[in-house]
Amino acid sequence: MHVHVHDGNELPLYIANGVTGIRVMSGEKDTVAYRAELARQQPSPEIYLASAIVDGSPPIWPGSIVVKKPDDARRSVDEIKASGADFIKVYTRVPRDAYFALAAEAKEQHIDFEGHLPDAVTAQEASSTGQRTMEHLQGVGVSCSSQQQSLMNALSRAEYFRDRLAVTADAYRSIDQAKCQALFAQFRGNNTWQVPTLSVLRIWGLLNESKLTSDPRLAYIGKKSRERWQERIRPQLRIWTNQQYQFARSIFSADQHILGAMFRAGVPIMAGTDAMNPFCFPGFSLHDELAMMVDSGHDSPRRSAIRDHQSRKIPGRRRK
Repeated sequence: MHVHVHDGNELPLYIANGVTGIRVMSGEKDTVAYRAELARQQPSPEIYLASAIVDGSPPIWPGSIVVKKPDDARRSVDEIKASGADFIKVYTRVPRDAYFALAAEAKEQHIDFEGHLPDAVTAQEASSTGQRTMEHLQGVGVSCSSQQQSLMNALSRAEYFRDRLAVTADAYRSIDQAKCQALFAQFRGNNTWQVPTLSVLRIWGLLNESKLTSDPRLAYIGKKSRERWQERIRPQLRIWTNQQYQFARSIFSADQHILGAMFRAGVPIMAGTDAMNPFCFPGFSLHDELAMMVDSGHDSPRRSAIRDHQSRKIPGRRRK
């Protein structure tokens, strides 16, 4: 329930792994043409198709629909609805006022909006305004924190991925349990689904391990996709230290812990992987995801490893 498509050649791998339906989380501005392109790949699972990514300025990904103000957001919703996309994909940099305008117009047009939690919006607000799904556990820890506002300010200034990890760590260290349970009750009451995508969250702490980077399932991934994966991970491989990899693994352990807490609180959860990110194998990785979700349901003491870093300097704080 969270995948991306590179060239469509990977779609048969879903069927081979028993996956008969996928939610494609980034579409194109020409939805009709993109549906036709995907339909040419057979065999293929049933596809629930996103709009092009709706983001702020500057957008993170090329080809995004850029909204800077409320009028942009309302117009974009109308155009997306007319294009035939199944839902609106919102992203990290959507401005606060534009986000609420988008939410109101989506309700008026009877089309769901799903995706990232924008940095300028709390998880509480997103759930209340009707965001149907939230991906990657983004903002959940921050919205559970006793330091929520200061951490949101820090996120807005985070320039690199490792800076965002540092903010997430600070959030997990300052969890307010009562606030967390209230948020989970809100998710449950508003039917706000969480899609944790553990498959992609785990990889950043494992890229220095050959078990991941020499996975035999690479044989099923096309040459262009493998090259794209290598290009994506090359900067991290070049500059991260062993301490930073260990830090990322501890964040993932805390992610699993909070997912288990949401499950026990009755929060609705869907399984997504973020294929085709590096080493998130189409089809195969859903089986990995389900296993990790089951593991997250066990409240193991090892997931408190984030506390081991409480008194340490957080790596990656400096911006270079």
